[in-house]
Amino acid sequence: MVLENGVEIGMDYNTVLALIGTPNQVWSDTMAGMGMERLGVMYDFHYDENLVMRLHNISFRFAEDTSTSITSALPAARGIALGEAMQSVFSRCRPMIRRKKWAVQEIYGWADPSGGTATLSFVADSFYALDILTPGGRCFNITFARIDNSVKWMDVS
Repeated sequence: MVLENGVEIGMDYNTVLALIGTPNQVWSDTMAGMGMERLGVMYDFHYDENLVMRLHNISFRFAEDTSTSITSALPAARGIALGEAMQSVFSRCRPMIRRKKWAVQEIYGWADPSGGTATLSFVADSFYALDILTPGGRCFNITFARIDNSVKWMDVS
């Protein structure tokens, strides 16, 4: 899962910085690591076993859901962007996905998880969340807004 700007999970801090340019905000926590925001996308870093800051999580949010007050415009994996319709997202993942009000639907990969898995959850009898797990252990989580079933936020980790 490589973003359009070339960033991917596991990169070191300086490589990410070189790819995204000057961040709008940078924050730090001695125990948790550090993060930065650029064009509404938040990049979170944690120390690896060699004390190198590595990209651990990428978050895409609307302005009202962030401390940065900036909506991310950069698409995430598979070109999926904030505000996109649920059916459009489904067509990129698997055209035959149908929403059901079940706790969890196994979309693909459960018979043979070596190729990755995807599940669609109806959370708290309220909204849908699509979780895609790659064979390499990366997660792409998409949460859909309750009102219009559009992409509300996304996380790559």
